[in-house]
Amino acid sequence: MHAVNINTLEIRTAYNLNDLLNDPDWIEVAPGDMSIFRSLPAKYIKIDNNKPVEKNQAEKDQADADEAAAFAAAEEDMKDITVMFDKLLKAFSLVVLDEINILRSEHSLSERTIAQLKSAVKTKYESL
Repeated sequence: MHAVNINTLEIRTAYNLNDLLNDPDWIEVAPGDMSIFRSLPAKYIKIDNNKPVEKNQAEKDQADADEAAAFAAAEEDMKDITVMFDKLLKAFSLVVLDEINILRSEHSLSERTIAQLKSAVKTKYESL
């Protein structure tokens, strides 16, 4: 016996799905109707009259457009995260450099510069 969530197309297979099938978001699907899940991506499947069926071409085109839009939004989010991470790493590095220079001044040593910090980090990174 198979159950399919009508919203997510999640498939559950078990010997006793009675509790699941009492949920209106789940339907029982006959074994013969399960082949569609092996032959098509889930984005091209819909539930119609409690049965999984292939979407028409307009629905497939919309599914492709939705997926492309989601991918583009995720790419923008990653750019934002990358910029934020870069700023965070720079801020952290500069705080550490300030602390190092405070300790160096207590021992009459010259301050480390940002260029020296960058060079040291690059050398360490390349040695990993």
